[in-house]
Amino acid sequence: MERSYDYADIGEVSLRYLAEGSGNATVIFESDLGGGIDDWERVQPLISLFTRTLSYDRADPQDADANPSSRSAENMVADLRKLLQVADIRPPYILVGHCAGAAHIRYFAHKYPNEVVGQVFVDGYDDSGAADKTESRDVQNATEWRKSIPFLNNAPTSILVGDNPPETSAQTPEPTHRDRRQWIESHREWLRHMPQARFRVIANARRYLPLSHPDFVVEEINRVLADARRAL
Repeated sequence: MERSYDYADIGEVSLRYLAEGSGNATVIFESDLGGGIDDWERVQPLISLFTRTLSYDRADPQDADANPSSRSAENMVADLRKLLQVADIRPPYILVGHCAGAAHIRYFAHKYPNEVVGQVFVDGYDDSGAADKTESRDVQNATEWRKSIPFLNNAPTSILVGDNPPETSAQTPEPTHRDRRQWIESHREWLRHMPQARFRVIANARRYLPLSHPDFVVEEINRVLADARRAL
């Protein structure tokens, strides 16, 4: 079935988005950097059978024509906020964040805690350790920013992590057993901040769990959705 896209003018840019389904809560998909609607093509249609959903293409921070505000994560969240207003998509929200999108949904939940009734983290970035001094200043700043975001600890939450760290480039070496263990344990640390969260490790996984292991992602979203609805 052909999917119907819409566009939201949020100022200097127009964001393409896909809203599907209906229900008393909206599941919002927040992609990794450079990602968008297509990242959720194996997940969103299944969740839309049970509730309203939203995915969108973020303004590209490398695009000279894009809103300069899209260069900061805080303003990426502001872009999402404007999109929700223009598209008239009202709370409550269940936030699903993949990789860098995990930090964005944490920030959104911090800014608007009364609007968020559930959250699912899919291979969220490791922000448990200090920034590597050998990394660029931008990377260090981003790491420190992620570490500073408070966790929302009073909503149904699932932490879904593949047992392989994400590849940062085509030249990234195969992760060692130690790499895998550190990657998983860095996410398990989040349970200190969100003790009510469900923690699940996917074996033999790669970075794009929404595309490579969509059934697991769908299952966790539906679980959080059911828990959230019981509390509404």
